[in-house]
Formats: sequence, C-alpha cells, structure tokens
Amino acid sequence: MYDKFLGETSSDFMDVGGVKTAYYFYQGGSNKTILLIHGIGGDFHGMIPLAYHLKNNANLVFVDLPSHGRSQLIKNMKMSDIENWAMNLMSAFDGKGVSIDEVIAHSLGCLAANKMRCRKIWYISPPMKNFGYVENLLVVLLPHSSGESIYLFELLFFGVSWAVLGE
Repeated sequence: MYDKFLGETSSDFMDVGGVKTAYYFYQGGSNKTILLIHGIGGDFHGMIPLAYHLKNNANLVFVDLPSHGRSQLIKNMKMSDIENWAMNLMSAFDGKGVSIDEVIAHSLGCLAANKMRCRKIWYISPPMKNFGYVENLLVVLLPHSSGESIYLFELLFFGVSWAVLGE
C-alpha cells in the first residue's frame, strides 16, 4: 500500500546542530509543509501510515532522530543532545529552503518538537510527565486490511484541537 508513496519520497542528509541528520521529503503539491518526527527506537517509517493519509493535503518532511534510522549515532546520548538538535532543526530546514508550517511528533519526537518554534505542533503519545499543558493531541483512525477502522495511536485528549482522519 505504501510502496508507491515511499518511491515518491526523496532523501538526503543535513547538519543539524553538528549531527548528521537523515531527512525525507514528499512533494504533495501544497503550500503547507508538515514535519513528522517519529518516536524512540524507530525511524521515519513509523510515521508513514499517518503521512500516507496526509499526502494529498500537504508537503511532508520526515527526519530520523539522532541515533535513529540513518541519522548519526551519538554515543552516550543525553536528553540535552535531543534538545540541542531540536533547537537547531528548523534553521537547518530554513537553510534548505524548506519552511515548516506544522509539526506532528510521536513519543520521543514530542520532546524534540517541544523545543521547536512552530505555529502548530501536534503531539502523539507525548511523555506527559515532562510536558505540563499540551494544547494539541492527535488521534488517528486508519483503515485496517480487514476493512474495519482501527486506532493507530492510543492517546489522552487534553487540548482544544482534535482531529480524526479516515472513515
């Protein structure tokens, strides 16, 4: 189902705060660009099911977090390494001529997104202990191969924005 979509996604590397970072781009033919950041232990592929349903409404950019996927391994990585990386990510995309309008982040990606300057950030399963008040949480409803709809992410709803995608 996702093979054609992945085949239309380009990839490259950029320096983000001294960390060689893998990024991926899908041209959705829109004026809006959404950055998707995966959670701990994964890579950009973890965001593909959601991205697939957004592909007709926005340009999509993915990153592999430091020490994840094809991004540079940081030995003895600390939370401050992720925070430093996150604070430099938007300027790295600016340097590539990519303006990010929204961020969708999952798990560890939420901790990174929390350090970014963006007008709208959607948090999927954030580690609530470190967050305080979260304005945007996203629930995603995607079709399952059985024909029934399933919830892709289990979340708590705390904010004013709510989105359900799919049928």
